[in-house]
Amino acid sequence: MQVFGQNLAAKKAEAIARINELCGRVRACYITDLPGQQAVYAEKQAAARNFLENGISSALLDAEVGITGDTVRDVAAAIMEKADEWRAVISKVENCRLFHVSCVRGSGSVAAVNDAVADFDKHLSRLADELP
Repeated sequence: MQVFGQNLAAKKAEAIARINELCGRVRACYITDLPGQQAVYAEKQAAARNFLENGISSALLDAEVGITGDTVRDVAAAIMEKADEWRAVISKVENCRLFHVSCVRGSGSVAAVNDAVADFDKHLSRLADELP
């Protein structure tokens, strides 16, 4: 457990920054965290959905044939499967993050902040063990 000093407002800010950073690290295990990459993922998912619903391919899907899957349909299915996995991960991580940030914000003492951070550490560790 990280030990915090005595300034409550500063320690709350430090604790929240730590919670956000560690949750970001967990998320980064499931995505490529590069500038613009989230837009690429969104475009791929839209293209995959369009192909699966309407049979219309795109350059993004075509570029992955032979890498992500053997056919455009395989590529589209793989992209949608990854998107579903990502949604499951982010919902759990975001729930953990929001809950513990709220606990820190509601803490009335440095000791309570320290306890909230210790609880977060335990929760995130359990969560990391449960995630795919």
